Amino acid sequence: MNTTTSQRAAAGSNIAWQLVERLDEHRGHPRLDMDCDVGFRNASGQHCVAKLLNISPDGMQIRCNVGTAQVLHPAGGKICPQHAPIVQTEVALVLPRGKSMLSICAQLTYLTTLPEEPRCVMGLRFLEPRPTAQRVLDEFFAARMASFFDTGDKLALSATG
Repeated sequence: MNTTTSQRAAAGSNIAWQLVERLDEHRGHPRLDMDCDVGFRNASGQHCVAKLLNISPDGMQIRCNVGTAQVLHPAGGKICPQHAPIVQTEVALVLPRGKSMLSICAQLTYLTTLPEEPRCVMGLRFLEPRPTAQRVLDEFFAARMASFFDTGDKLALSATG
């Protein structure tokens, strides 16, 4: 970790979670910043909407209110990988040929709370995308990466839907 993050961690050691600067992350895929709605349906058929913060080829991070978090994680408490909630997600992604709906199954991996509303940040991992969903993901990321390399500007990795 860099010095700034280490100092923050030491200063805030009594809090349950820390935000880590992106340079410290060890992800296999790039995260693309987003600012659009994402819809969910849980195993009971309940629907809810959250704000998509970022997306990668293998998952997404969202921000939602406590009520939405309760729909996505009805049992509450610690998220156990063997029993993590699975939800159907839907988000409209902008592709070179126009908007396309990504409908994909995802498993909740973490839930973090913040002091301000909307209070919950959640991570979801995509589960074995169907061929159509995989094509949408591939096309979306190929277009974003091509845009990034064409302009040489990291702003091209920022996407709004």
